Amino acid sequence: MPDAIVSKGESIEKAVAKGLESLGLPREEVDITVLYKPESRFFGLVTRSAEVKLTPKRSPGEIMRDPNGTVSVVGGELRYEPPDQDGQPPVIIVDKELVAYYNEEETSGRIELSDGIEPLRMAWPEDVQPAKDISLDISDDGLQCRLFLTRQPGVEHRLAEQPPSTTIQLRLEKKTLPPPEISHSEIEQRLQAARVCYGLHWDRLTPEVLQGQEVSIIIAQGDPPKEPVDGHIEYVFQERQANIDLESDRVDHFEARAVVSADQDTLLARRHNSQPGEPGKDVYGRSISPRRPKEAEWKTGEGVYLNADRTEAYAAVAGLPVIQNGQLKVLQVYELAGDADISTGNIHFNGEVLVRGSVMDRVNIKVREGGVQVGGLVSHAKIIADGDIHVAKNVVSSELTAGGMTVIYLQLLAYLHAINRQIDDLLKGFYIVQPQAETADGKLLKHLLELKFSGIPRQIEELQEYYKGVAKYMDSELQRLIALLGKRFRGRGPLDIKSITELDALREQLRYWESVLEDASRQHAHISAKYLQNSSLRASGMVEITGKGCYYSKVTAGQGFALQSGVFRGGSIVVDEGDIFAKEMGGPTGVATEARVVHEGMITSQRVYPNVTLAIQNEKFKFDHEASSVKAVWSEGTLQVFSGSVKLT
Repeated sequence: MPDAIVSKGESIEKAVAKGLESLGLPREEVDITVLYKPESRFFGLVTRSAEVKLTPKRSPGEIMRDPNGTVSVVGGELRYEPPDQDGQPPVIIVDKELVAYYNEEETSGRIELSDGIEPLRMAWPEDVQPAKDISLDISDDGLQCRLFLTRQPGVEHRLAEQPPSTTIQLRLEKKTLPPPEISHSEIEQRLQAARVCYGLHWDRLTPEVLQGQEVSIIIAQGDPPKEPVDGHIEYVFQERQANIDLESDRVDHFEARAVVSADQDTLLARRHNSQPGEPGKDVYGRSISPRRPKEAEWKTGEGVYLNADRTEAYAAVAGLPVIQNGQLKVLQVYELAGDADISTGNIHFNGEVLVRGSVMDRVNIKVREGGVQVGGLVSHAKIIADGDIHVAKNVVSSELTAGGMTVIYLQLLAYLHAINRQIDDLLKGFYIVQPQAETADGKLLKHLLELKFSGIPRQIEELQEYYKGVAKYMDSELQRLIALLGKRFRGRGPLDIKSITELDALREQLRYWESVLEDASRQHAHISAKYLQNSSLRASGMVEITGKGCYYSKVTAGQGFALQSGVFRGGSIVVDEGDIFAKEMGGPTGVATEARVVHEGMITSQRVYPNVTLAIQNEKFKFDHEASSVKAVWSEGTLQVFSGSVKLT
């Protein structure tokens, strides 16, 4: 090695680096003398290079070799230099991401390579190769093809570079490998393999989409067939409007239906033929046939005849056109120009009754195969009809029943359903407690009824009271079941139950009569009035109050209750299956008010006051403070009550 060398370069650093490379020595082992600094002239061009002198601090013979062993990492590989006879073996410190085995023993932390490098074995996470995937999801009807693109980057692991040293720390370097590209041609090949050829949206394969890692787009969209127009019956008579109270706060569908009588030979309805649809095309390019249109069929009853080509229906007699159970009929109408009062007496009629005035004190109207229309108010009276009851004004201290026997069936059904659900809960409680109880089944049942299920005997008592008034219309077998319920659950009756299996047989009877009453209550009749006070309304269909209030009254409905702009205060609403809505429920003084849905439905109100109870199925919630935007629903097997977005239960 020379004693010194002179090196030139564009800068001092470059001259030094060039000289160090020639000597093969690190910078700390040479002395550096700057002979000339670089000079620049003529528009910044370098006219003289830097020149330095590099003198080794000592000759190779003077450099003493370190007797200790060394280790290093070069190009991701571990390299080992053994120690001299008097030297120490090198040491590696293993990072937590690595697993090291030395002499077949798993070792962590510091490892002295006393036996050399041969017994050392190392493991680290496997490399992950970049991957891509192209998949399709075609809808069952073949009208839509969704394209899924997945591009996953890879990961490569290697040991971090380390210079030779007696002690080094082994660290793992991770290098992310870019995900592979997806081309248009690859997607096209995948679509061709799936035979997707129609409605392709190539414009959706933008550069942003192709560069995404998780992509889902509709790549092909077929044309659905144009639906045909089914044949239908146009009921011309319904286009004639009834006399509507223009002072009413809200015109509802009850008020808008026609009540004007038809003369003989008046056109009532027309039959319109169907119109075929148009075929579509799926993403495979195949034609999709539209469904065959349905033709309308006449369903006519008494008082109606058809023309020769069966395209039109006419009134055979003068009367009121109605649709009952899907049949177009013309009913004879009893029309009273003034009030129904002491001068007219009670009214019993088979057909439709139209009272232009009011129904006054102690007048009873009973109608079969028809409904009742009242142009004024109903006060201290009683109306029973198989069909709808419409009162243009107020109902005060009166009793209205629409739907005939259906209302009775619905009321009995509500009682049986509630009792059966509570018996189910009673049995669940019984089977939980029984293993720890050392007592007879009947005695345990009586304890449970007294402690937690006192509502069962109370409801059975209410059922028995109601049944007394309707027993003459009902099957004697149902009467025996109701009597048996009282015998088993009231007073000391539970003590006579020898085995819990007796209740299983009782529940089967309850389920049977529930199904019988459900089948018998299919016909729905509705009630509408402007205002309700101290009255009782029962309808197999829906009850709607169109005015400002419903006070201290009891409403039972088969399909729903609506009070869009008023308050329901005092009394109760019971709906078999359907929704209940009232703008307000209860009052600031805490008057007791209840709204209940027996089976399926929702209860909503803009404002609810304290002492209002909302119930769905076998659960209820009582408000102890005022709340707004209230909604009660049955969800996931339980009653859930909300005030706005706040859940109260």
